[in-house]
Amino acid sequence: MRVAAVAVEQEPEFTIGGSATVVGAGTVTGVAAATVLSCAWTRPRLGQIAKTVVFWLGTLLLALAIIWPVNVRRLELFLPLAVAFDAGLQFIWSRRQPRSREGHEGQGFQA
Repeated sequence: MRVAAVAVEQEPEFTIGGSATVVGAGTVTGVAAATVLSCAWTRPRLGQIAKTVVFWLGTLLLALAIIWPVNVRRLELFLPLAVAFDAGLQFIWSRRQPRSREGHEGQGFQA
């Protein structure tokens, strides 16, 4: 958090309120990125490349909105973190396998 404080040109000091803000902002950003990914991946008409482009463009715009006003120091610090987060989220999502429906045709719901 010290590096982040220096990047946004604030005095680097520890406060509970500042820590809570960072955790809250990270949570909201993670949920927003996961929502963008989920919305992109659940559209059957979009191809794989279009889904990937929608996800990366959406999260790039989200990252730029978070670090506004943009300066070189903020870009150098936050964009690599955003890329690492996005790559990890996309990797985890792409490894998710849908449940197999083999052997369940015509059985209907059974309680």
